Amino acid sequence: MSHGIPHAGPRELRQFGITTGAIVVLLFAGFFPWLLERPIPAWPLVTGAVLIAWGLLLPGSLGPVYRGWMSFGLVMGRITTPVLMTVIFVLVIIPVALVLRLLQKDPMCRKFDRDASSYRVAGSGVETGSMDKPY
Repeated sequence: MSHGIPHAGPRELRQFGITTGAIVVLLFAGFFPWLLERPIPAWPLVTGAVLIAWGLLLPGSLGPVYRGWMSFGLVMGRITTPVLMTVIFVLVIIPVALVLRLLQKDPMCRKFDRDASSYRVAGSGVETGSMDKPY
């Protein structure tokens, strides 16, 4: 499935400039220096101020920066999603499956039973009218 970069008008580009500038300042001049106990560098303040001012004064000209940033985000999404899903599978799903197999548990009741007339599991006795007004 292919995702394109959404079209952004002046309003969206203004929001992009202000939001991106604020995030740069908060992360790189606030959070990371605090976390790493380092002095606050000047470049995030300058970069954030430029992005915020650019977004407020000339939002229409932020188009190339927006498209570049969104392209970068699409590429990173294509890389990080499979990596994260693989890590989750290896660190969560495989160990759970191995433990269940060692304990000979079958929570989905997948074992074949020649003597069973049906594999249907009876419901838990919920009233039929309980879904008439769920909220």
